[in-house]
Amino acid sequence: MVNSAMRLRLEVLEMIHHSDLDQLIDYEEGRMTEPDVIRLFQRLIDTGLIWQLQGNYGRTAQALIEAGRCTCKGTTPGGPPACRTTEEKSRAR
Repeated sequence: MVNSAMRLRLEVLEMIHHSDLDQLIDYEEGRMTEPDVIRLFQRLIDTGLIWQLQGNYGRTAQALIEAGRCTCKGTTPGGPPACRTTEEKSRAR
């Protein structure tokens, strides 16, 4: 039986492009240069996928945004306040 948490994990895995998955594995195993990490996190921020992953990824993304290493265009679904879509910001009020 597949519970809701397992279903969510499967949905997230289906959204991840194979090259991103390979890079996430490289990141986890410490095999990426800093510029590669920045590029990976920026791509995941831009797609909004970063906010669907394990909490550490979102916290790392937030730290990179705050440090000016990554940017958030204010149109990324599901992220921290600076990254939320206009619709999400309206619902939060």
